[in-house]
Amino acid sequence: MSRSQSHTLLINTLTSLESIMKEKLLMTPYEEQEKMVYLMDVMNREMKTNATREKLEMSYSAAVKEKESEV
Repeated sequence: MSRSQSHTLLINTLTSLESIMKEKLLMTPYEEQEKMVYLMDVMNREMKTNATREKLEMSYSAAVKEKESEV
């Protein structure tokens, strides 16, 4: 990695860190907790959705195989 690339990477990383720190400083502890609760809720819903999708895909696959065996 060249010196220029290293500098660019450092600047990008520091800019990202700056935005994270600004967000942290502008957020109250209650808001931060609410955000975490919301994110956990979204993750739980996503996990349930993925489980349902997998079940539906398996059911669909079984139905297609059954239909093909009939023909």
